[in-house]
Amino acid sequence: MTTKIQHTPGPWTRGKSANGRKAVFAECRGTIPIAYVGGNGQPIEIEYANANLICAAPDMYAALKDWIRMEDEGPHESGISPLALYTRARAALAKAEGKAS
Repeated sequence: MTTKIQHTPGPWTRGKSANGRKAVFAECRGTIPIAYVGGNGQPIEIEYANANLICAAPDMYAALKDWIRMEDEGPHESGISPLALYTRARAALAKAEGKAS
């Protein structure tokens, strides 16, 4: 049996919920958080690093999925530009590292 993986579509961003907790939000859900980050005694730097990594997940997932498709089908058949994919992967990593604007 094949299971289709489903997740809340990106983009995801970090912010604070209505009750002031650090949270991750998906654009499609508006002000309803998809996850809370922190509140367990970790330093704030770790909480923000975790939030950045969570927010980058949809971008990294899409880039990896396209990379595998490009490798399986070839760049011409898949219609995926290796340079464009490289650029997307770098942007996803920058987002995960908190370096994206």
